[in-house]
Amino acid sequence: MTTLTTHTCSASAAPAPSNKRPRPSVFERRQADLAERVLKLSPSSLTFLYDECKACFWHHYNGRPRPSTAFPKVFGALDNAQKEFFVGRSVKEVSRSLPAGVIERGRRVKSEAIAVDGTDYRVQFSGDTDTILRFSRAG
Repeated sequence: MTTLTTHTCSASAAPAPSNKRPRPSVFERRQADLAERVLKLSPSSLTFLYDECKACFWHHYNGRPRPSTAFPKVFGALDNAQKEFFVGRSVKEVSRSLPAGVIERGRRVKSEAIAVDGTDYRVQFSGDTDTILRFSRAG
C-alpha cells in the first residue's frame, strides 16, 4: 500500500523587507533628465508623435504622455513577415549600390548625449531599431 503525503507550505509569512527603491515613474525620470539638461528622445516619437500632434509631443516629454493605443495585429504580422524574409540576406539584395553586408534583426540602441548649439542642453536618442545593416567593412 502506497501512502501519499502532502506538504503544506507555510509561506504566509511576510516577505523580507527589500532595500530596493521603487523604480521612478516616467515623469520622475524625465524631470531628472531635464535637471541634467539632457533631452532623451525616441525616433518613433519624432517620426509619429511630433508629426501627428506637436502639442501631444510637448506634453509627452513634460509629464503628460498620451495614452498608448493597441498596435493593430495586421501591422505586426506584416512587420514579422518582412523581418523573416530579409534577416540573414545580403544587403546587396536590397540595393547593389550598397557595400557588402548582411541584414540583421533590430535591437535597442542609445546614442551619446549630443550638445545642442546655442543652448546648455544635450539631446540623446534611444529606442528599438527595426533592422540593422551590418557592413563587411567600415567606410
